[in-house]
Amino acid sequence: MSRKVIIFAALAAAATAGIVGTPVTAQQPFAGRTVAVPAARGETEPGAVYAGNWTAIYTGLQAMVARPADEDEAVIAEVRAMGEAAPPPYLMEMGRRLAKTNLGEGAYWFQLGRLRGTWDGYSCIDRSARGGLQIVDMTINQTDPDAFKGLFAPAVQLAAFERLGDGSPIFAGRASAWWICSHGIQATMNGMNGGGGGQLVPVTRWLMADQQRTALKQEMREMIAQVITADKAEPEAEPASQ
Repeated sequence: MSRKVIIFAALAAAATAGIVGTPVTAQQPFAGRTVAVPAARGETEPGAVYAGNWTAIYTGLQAMVARPADEDEAVIAEVRAMGEAAPPPYLMEMGRRLAKTNLGEGAYWFQLGRLRGTWDGYSCIDRSARGGLQIVDMTINQTDPDAFKGLFAPAVQLAAFERLGDGSPIFAGRASAWWICSHGIQATMNGMNGGGGGQLVPVTRWLMADQQRTALKQEMREMIAQVITADKAEPEAEPASQ
């Protein structure tokens, strides 16, 4: 296994570490029974925009990937219009569609969305929430396996990561991390115990403390630097075609 693969696996593991949960729906099975699970809503963190909970964002992604290729321009325009408030999974799907005509541009937006999703998963106190990004990966991969694989080619990934510079664009997203934090087991329990129905889950109960998040930002930047170094060492790591 190449160094690039090992390092990227570590970055991917950061998004999927812990227990992989299942999408929270209105009806959720527990111990062979189906019970109603109110959709818990988290208090929006300072500076963020509420984008929706896991169910809303994942349902939106499923609808988005199902749209035909002749709607590529429309999908791209819709996501761009969201600006920095676009949920990370939507940026990933926009990137996949952009890559059809501009591989370099598409790869940048795909990787930016994926890294923002990783960062949002880091932000959750409940580590089981991080498995949501794995579900997003699988959904986009199943839609277009060849394109998904191509976006991780060393040369393509290298160009995208180098464009990210010191990683600052990753942390500029404004979509509330609740979209993935609400995927976690604790959010499901909050819904069952009265966290739904308009009652907000306080930020202090679902969002990791600022001090911890600051340390994790540096960890992510170091991981990105390692991926860049490893990609450069790959024989086929030449500049991605634009």
